[in-house]
Amino acid sequence: MKPSMKANYNLNEVTMLVEGYAELVNLKSRIWVLVRLADLQLSVRRLTKVHRDAILIYGILNLDSRSAAKLLGVSHTAVLNRYAGALEQLTFIMNGGI
Repeated sequence: MKPSMKANYNLNEVTMLVEGYAELVNLKSRIWVLVRLADLQLSVRRLTKVHRDAILIYGILNLDSRSAAKLLGVSHTAVLNRYAGALEQLTFIMNGGI
């Protein structure tokens, strides 16, 4: 990617994309939404399994932290910590980080 075309996602935008995924995926008439969702989908694949699970279960599926904790077999605090770390890593990846 050329430097002038480098993505510039901030943590708040990535959080909004993750947590609003179900709604955004239905807004197919807006090309900028599609591009951002494509970036999100490709970047989620590059996360570790622990981070990917946190993003998918707690973020995209919107399970509460206690339900996600039961599903993942960890504490609800671990879910929240993993989710926060996953958002930071996802933001890094979406901005061209390796």
